[in-house]
Amino acid sequence: MVMFPHHNDILAMQWAAHATYAALLRAGVAVYEWLPSMLHAKGPVC
Repeated sequence: MVMFPHHNDILAMQWAAHATYAALLRAGVAVYEWLPSMLHAKGPVC
């Protein structure tokens, strides 16, 4: 599982993240976007 922010303050980072979605999905990774605000936390999800 990978969680990306839906809104990013650095547009190039948002483009880079979206460019990886197809490859991640093909590899069986669940991709989620955090909608309320920018997400900057890093941590494991069990």
